[in-house]
Amino acid sequence: MDLCGEWEPPQRVQIKKEKKFMNRGKMKKVLALMLTFIFVISATACGGATKFDAEAYVRGVMDANYKQKYDEYAKARGISEKDAKAEIEDTLDEQVDTELSGLEALGDFTEEEKQEYKDMLVKIDNLAKYEVKEAKEDKDGNFTVTIEVTPSDVYQTLEDNSTAVAQEMMDQGQDVSQADASMFQDLLIQSMQKSIDGNTYGDTTTIEIAVTKDSDGQYGISDSDMEKISTALFPGSV
Repeated sequence: MDLCGEWEPPQRVQIKKEKKFMNRGKMKKVLALMLTFIFVISATACGGATKFDAEAYVRGVMDANYKQKYDEYAKARGISEKDAKAEIEDTLDEQVDTELSGLEALGDFTEEEKQEYKDMLVKIDNLAKYEVKEAKEDKDGNFTVTIEVTPSDVYQTLEDNSTAVAQEMMDQGQDVSQADASMFQDLLIQSMQKSIDGNTYGDTTTIEIAVTKDSDGQYGISDSDMEKISTALFPGSV
């Protein structure tokens, strides 16, 4: 959908920064790693617009984060798709560094290991199944957006899979209680891959989120609603 082509002058619509929370509680419990996954979505509408397309906005935010599809996100930001991709990937790189920095006791993770971990997080996000259905505007110019979600069990199976991987490693003579960064990386990646390979989906449900305008005329989604989306897509992730 060409947002710029459909919106008309004379007023500029602003969209505030969003944060998507992926608090991976299962990973923290099983692997002693707080996996806080935050994507900062900053969007500014195409110049000159009286009609804010809340449905396209939500779809663009979700597609950029979960599917690495940047067209609608880039149009809303007024930047190229290449720059939109770099913007989101840079934020993810920062988060990976932050998450792994909490494991200094294990030693340093190589750049290759960091990239491998990042790739696994992206693979998990790619499992997201959703469809943005409709947006309803109220008298104050705010919107309620309906999203159809089919939940993945990838995080719900992570605990069992990490236990299985750890046992396999011990059966091979590895002492996981003395794990360094490299061994921890193996345990982490294998556990995540098992959950991805065995992923199944539950029954499709619908959720509603609000896209509201603040006193400065900026549209956005609350942190609680961004977390609501993540929880609906990936039960057990929080």
